Amino acid sequence: MQPQRRKIVSRACDACRRRRVRCDAALPTCSSCIATGDACSFGLPSKKRGPRRRPRTVLSPVESITLFASHAQQTSLAGVSPGSDASVARSASGTIPAHGTICTNICDDLWRELTIIWGSNHIVEHFNTCVDLYMRHLFPITPLVSEGLLRLVASKLDLASLSSGSHEGTAFLVSPENPNPGSSILFSNLARTSEVVEMSCGILSAERALALLTAAGAKVASHVPRHLLPAGLRDAAECLLAASRRMLHSIQDPDIDRPCATSVIIRYFHSCCVHAAGHLRLAWYILGEAIRMAQDLRVYDETSMAGLSPMESHLRRSVFWQLNTGDKSAAILNGRPFAFSSSNLEQPFNVLPLPLDHNSLLDSRGYHDPARIACHINTGFNLIARIFDCACVVLSKLRSLGDYNENPIEPVGVSQVQRASITGSLGVFHSLTDEMPEWIVRPWQSTSPNMGTEDIDYIQHYHWIQHANVMLTYHCLHLIIVVEAAKLGHADMLGYSQEPQLLALHKLELARHAISILRTAPFEALQINAEPCV
Repeated sequence: MQPQRRKIVSRACDACRRRRVRCDAALPTCSSCIATGDACSFGLPSKKRGPRRRPRTVLSPVESITLFASHAQQTSLAGVSPGSDASVARSASGTIPAHGTICTNICDDLWRELTIIWGSNHIVEHFNTCVDLYMRHLFPITPLVSEGLLRLVASKLDLASLSSGSHEGTAFLVSPENPNPGSSILFSNLARTSEVVEMSCGILSAERALALLTAAGAKVASHVPRHLLPAGLRDAAECLLAASRRMLHSIQDPDIDRPCATSVIIRYFHSCCVHAAGHLRLAWYILGEAIRMAQDLRVYDETSMAGLSPMESHLRRSVFWQLNTGDKSAAILNGRPFAFSSSNLEQPFNVLPLPLDHNSLLDSRGYHDPARIACHINTGFNLIARIFDCACVVLSKLRSLGDYNENPIEPVGVSQVQRASITGSLGVFHSLTDEMPEWIVRPWQSTSPNMGTEDIDYIQHYHWIQHANVMLTYHCLHLIIVVEAAKLGHADMLGYSQEPQLLALHKLELARHAISILRTAPFEALQINAEPCV
């Protein structure tokens, strides 16, 4: 007769557990215990599976604070200067490095990367080229920088000439505290530059100046067509953007406490560059940060410009209209919520358009007639802002109607007042074509015999860029309005038939206008405008 077996248990007997052998759990004694003559019992406590828990070390309050401070120091160093050696970022005493050391490390890393890409003898030359390319290709549609300021900052980057020892009051000894004396000289020069700029352009520290220059360089490298760039400039877009973001992060707290127009412009450039790299969510987040800072500066209020320098007030107006247009573009074309709307503020927008006679952003030494060039640029800039404003008003009124009965004669619930309001807003949108100057409608006829040769070349190029931007934006927004009205069943309010065949013909006609502009405009002008031409 076989011995009676126990029920299946989840653990072995004590003796089998000690010997680490298999237990068959037979009653009254298992096979292993019978063979060895041991007592079969289950008195030992069960053990949990998995790795053994390490014994907890009880720290005194002083040891806990020391450990937390050490961890916070490492986290701060990793966040402020990613990619740099800890031995460089940390001083000899092991404390958190000073702000000047962090900025110097950023300059060292940037200079090292640019030396690999461009060569040490061409860095300053490429920065000057970035300024030239920005003013020639991007300034007509984003007049957000002072040409004289960018050239002044770029002129202070010539570390090779500064390291000769002729600089007054600066030591050129290489030491562990100063492994690259050129960076300290750079900040010394930029500090003196910012003292001059502060009198005419608001508060601009050396860090802001370098962050602005590298951000503008990154925008040029990522937005200007490759065949117009010198060799290696497109490859430097990533490191220029990274250096600008790190430099801005190093002064984030004081920059937020005491912002100026440059603070917003740098963030706007970062958003554009990140968007060009394909990171749409990150670009939207950075743009939102720029919008919040602009709201804090009250750039939407004309009275906030009182007491500012002429250049600072002009830059703030430019920032407002650029962000306002960008916010509406993201809402209309990408389905984003409005982030820069007067409905979220305590008062409506009352900022004046850019004055046509203001040419302080241009370096007058480089143009024969800077006043005329500035007038044309500001006119096109104001016009594109008005196009987006008028289109946004029409779309908002259409969407506010809601879902009504699809009756083409008289939609249920739509009053005559609403019809008249939408028709009037659409009439204002159409009237913008009558206000367009001749050089935007027909840029090939925009030359003047009284202009210099260099000015003719510049202004013709500007006119073609603005022509592609304004005309394509207008026709694309017009098509979006028609599509939205047809989708809601209110195409008759715009003067179009609800019959699908006739409505399709109207859409084809609008698309034909856009295609004709694509055929006549130079391909470079289309590439510079990028997404508006898609």
